[in-house]
Amino acid sequence: MSPRLLLDLLNAASLTQLLVSVLCVKAVVLPAPGSFSKLLGDAAIAGGLFYREQDEFVQAQHSFELAIHAFTLVQDPVRLGRALNAMSCLCLQQQNPARSLTYSQASVAILETTEAQQDYALAMHQLGVSYLRRKQLTEAEPCLELALSLYHELQDSPWENRTLIQLGHLYAQKQASLFALACYEAALDSLLVLYDKHEVCQTMLLEVLCEIGIFCQEIGQESWTAATYQDVLSHFTVSRRHAQLVQIFQQLGQIHEANQRYKLALECYDHALQTMPVTSPLRS
Repeated sequence: MSPRLLLDLLNAASLTQLLVSVLCVKAVVLPAPGSFSKLLGDAAIAGGLFYREQDEFVQAQHSFELAIHAFTLVQDPVRLGRALNAMSCLCLQQQNPARSLTYSQASVAILETTEAQQDYALAMHQLGVSYLRRKQLTEAEPCLELALSLYHELQDSPWENRTLIQLGHLYAQKQASLFALACYEAALDSLLVLYDKHEVCQTMLLEVLCEIGIFCQEIGQESWTAATYQDVLSHFTVSRRHAQLVQIFQQLGQIHEANQRYKLALECYDHALQTMPVTSPLRS
């Protein structure tokens, strides 16, 4: 089968899943290094990401292992770094931060020798998160700070905000309250601006609002949460986007309620109710 024909087949979702299923068999012997091996590695990466999203971790692990083997054979450092980083993310989902750290360190060591700055930034971010999950705060801090700097240079605002949120977690664990709040608020300010530009920013806005509420409650500074909610109210009220504002506070309340944080949930529901138009039946 020619590489061109394989690429055509990979464009069909059902056939892609079939190919990945075959590739996940550990007995598969890869051909000699070359373009065909790269195609197999790329298919394995795609399959691993698919399985990971479906929480089928065993199949995802087999796929990523195959990709790592393929890209090692063809000596493709960028693809190999990506595969190692994907495996690191999977290990965190499997609650195995020690193994995640090993793959992250390997990914960073490889990608820092390349010009793939986007991939290097992602690997550095993942390394910081791996350290953070192991409570190794001293090691996590410079990794996340470097990732933040790289994303700023790359003008990648969504990932810059992801990193700010992780730094907020780090400083919260270090009990550096002002630094933690500064990171959360910097992410919040950016996400409010980006809310309509990137769908992922809508999810992250809920995440950072949730973290601010939890953090301020833990340190006994509920007034900071109220001030933050007021900033959000002001931002959306000025542009007359009341429906979006109601949805944000409803979703935020549902998150808190699902995690049995009932005081925070009630506060969010109250904001949602107060934001509804006076004519709404829920206000009557």
